[in-house]
Amino acid sequence: MEHQLPALSEYYGVEGELSFGFYLGGATASKAGCFEPYPASEDIWLPTMSCIGYYFQPVWDDLQAPCNTGASQLMSTNGATAASQGTAAADGAIAKLVALGFQNSIAFLDIEQYNVPSGNTTCSPAVRAYVNAWVAEMHKNSYLAGVYSSPGNIAADMGPGAVANVPDQVWVALANGVGSTASLPPIPNGSWVYDQRTHQYTINYAGPYFPVVSPPIKIDLDQLDADTAYWSNIGLVCQGACTNPCNPGCPDYAPGDPDCNPGGNCDCYSCTDPEDCPLCCGDVCGIPNCGG
Repeated sequence: MEHQLPALSEYYGVEGELSFGFYLGGATASKAGCFEPYPASEDIWLPTMSCIGYYFQPVWDDLQAPCNTGASQLMSTNGATAASQGTAAADGAIAKLVALGFQNSIAFLDIEQYNVPSGNTTCSPAVRAYVNAWVAEMHKNSYLAGVYSSPGNIAADMGPGAVANVPDQVWVALANGVGSTASLPPIPNGSWVYDQRTHQYTINYAGPYFPVVSPPIKIDLDQLDADTAYWSNIGLVCQGACTNPCNPGCPDYAPGDPDCNPGGNCDCYSCTDPEDCPLCCGDVCGIPNCGG
């Protein structure tokens, strides 16, 4: 991962205010050999990207729908067992989030696209039980719970009317080349509309900065209208990595500097609060907006 940091830094400088999705872990992620970060004390990518200004969307790629014929790590067709597996998935994700330094943030449960065979009566109920338990356990531990899946699967098995505990956010896999979160059928336009959507609209994009590194980088492009994860250690680790009197993470931080509330309309001190950041953080304060 470290060899990709210069390109990701340059990409951030051009595009600005980006979020980076990565695999926390899970049975399917481990089976597929997906990149999973070491603890921040052993790996430089997380603190480096945080200091650049990236936010994060952690993904827990665990058991898949029992009717997913392309997967080997499957959830049980028994509803009670699937629910227990969903709880265990949340506990695994939370343990990794804590170890990495993400407190009270969000993780997305990756459930790849599946097709329910005609007459099958066990697949959808199993997914619903799994997702419902995932959300409940994440909430129990003060974390937000998202899901990543296809729009059809989300609409059928993961939304209002399908589960009692509705995911806080959806990450919709629909590679239509349109960078918008507004219309993602068959997900109802009235569902997940309050900063609750991410749309994966392009797969394996190789931007102008990525082919120059070796091995080359390819990424998936997403449009966000959603809250993101904020790395809790940034204030300590990023000391000395920036120059900004309005940013508590910078060595020249100067509380009370009039430049940090220009015209009384923008309180730059609030820019480091992931829960309540003014929209002017990026333009006026030079600090990435929180929450997308």
